[in-house]
Amino acid sequence: MARRKKTVEKAGEIREQFVHDPLRDFEGSPAELFVARTALWLRENVREILIGGGVIVAVLIAYVFYSVYAQNRDERSLVAFETLLEAPVMTPGAGAEEIAVEKIDEYLKSHSSSAAQHRADVYKLRLLSSKPERSADAAEAAQRLGDDVDTPELQAYFYLRAGFLFERAERFAPAQVAFGRAGELIREDNPLRAAAWFGEGRALIQMGQGEEGRKAIERIFESDSAALTDARSAALAYLLTANQE
Repeated sequence: MARRKKTVEKAGEIREQFVHDPLRDFEGSPAELFVARTALWLRENVREILIGGGVIVAVLIAYVFYSVYAQNRDERSLVAFETLLEAPVMTPGAGAEEIAVEKIDEYLKSHSSSAAQHRADVYKLRLLSSKPERSADAAEAAQRLGDDVDTPELQAYFYLRAGFLFERAERFAPAQVAFGRAGELIREDNPLRAAAWFGEGRALIQMGQGEEGRKAIERIFESDSAALTDARSAALAYLLTANQE
C-alpha cells in the first residue's frame, strides 16, 4: 500500500514537472532553447512587464516635463530680473537702496528658484554692503551665496564677506561661524586664511570666549609664511590690546 502511494506521488510530481516545463522535450541548440524559454517567460509575465514598463515610462515622461518646466521657469525669471535692473533705482549708489531691495523682494515672490535667489542675493550684497545699518541683511545674503556656490574659493570669499558684515552688525555668533567656514576652505597659508582666523578669534573674544579666541588667532603665528607678516603684526597688536582690557 505504501509503495503504491509513493508511486502515485512520483507520477504526480512527474506530471507537474511536465505541465510546468512545456519545453522539457524541446529539440534544438542551447541558444534556441534560451530564446524559447525567454519567449515563454515573457508570455507568462506580460502583465507584470507592462505594468513595470508603464511605471518607468511615466517616470521618464514626468522627468522630461519637469526639466522643460524648470528651464522655462528659469528663463522667465532671468528675463524678469534683467527687466527689473533697467529701473534707475536699481543702480548701486543711486541713493534708493531701500526701494531697490523692496523690488528684489517682490521679484522673489514670483520667482522662487535657486537661480533667482542667487541673482537676488548677489545684487542685495552690492546694494547693502555700503549701508552699515543694513550690514546684517547684506551678511545674510553673502552667507546664502556661500552655501549655494560650489567652488571652494568662491565659498570662502562669500563666507569672509559674511563674517566681516556680521561683525560690523555686532552679530558675533554668526560672524564666528562664517569666518570659521572660510578658514576651513582656504588650504594655503595666505592673507585670506589669516583674515579668517583673525576674524574668528575676534568674534569669539567678543562673545566672552577669550581663551578660544586667542587660540584661533595664534594659528597665524604658527605659520612662517612671509605673506603673513602684516597679519602677524596686526594679530599681535590686537592680542596685546585685548589682554589689557
